[in-house]
Amino acid sequence: MKTAVQKKTDDDTYKTHTDYSEAPRHDGAQSAASPRRVERHCVICNGGCDDDERLSNGTLYHRDCYRNLARDTYNRSYLIKVYRGEIAALKEQIERSQSIFHTIKNIFFGNGYNVHRLTARIEVLQGLIQENAKERYHNISLLKKLYDFWPTTPPDWSFRKKAVLAMQTVCRRCGSQRHLVVVYKIPLSEGGSHRIDNLEVLCKPCSRK
Repeated sequence: MKTAVQKKTDDDTYKTHTDYSEAPRHDGAQSAASPRRVERHCVICNGGCDDDERLSNGTLYHRDCYRNLARDTYNRSYLIKVYRGEIAALKEQIERSQSIFHTIKNIFFGNGYNVHRLTARIEVLQGLIQENAKERYHNISLLKKLYDFWPTTPPDWSFRKKAVLAMQTVCRRCGSQRHLVVVYKIPLSEGGSHRIDNLEVLCKPCSRK
């Protein structure tokens, strides 16, 4: 199983969902939105961090820590998908074993499914799903905090954009429902962030004013 997961981790198709694999490199120059306070430790591992990578709010992180966090998040998502697929297959086996045809077949020929064994396996898989889902949630929460102050367009921008458009269906200035775009209330150059509460929906004409 681990071998399959490792191979799947390198599959570029996942990156079309959201690319957590690469963190941008930045020079030492800071914008007008330079941080008010600089933490000298990695926000992911809490280890010492000497300007490895810096977010727009001044928070530091290790590039390797970020990659490991993103990789672990993907691995857990993949395992959950595999476990759910196995559960679905086991449930189909249980349903077949309870059909009249298989009941008669088992009476005469035996070799039927062991329903108790299949049910026990399902319970194990459900436990593994809960365990991985909990860790994945923790990882995603940490990644979100990183992306709130990502120096460039965050990897999860498409999801943030969809979330804002789902909450705000008209232009906040003129009420138009056409040609809507997501913009920053406080520009990044003035200390704004990618947080949802700093995003709003405007129509293109209003966004140019």
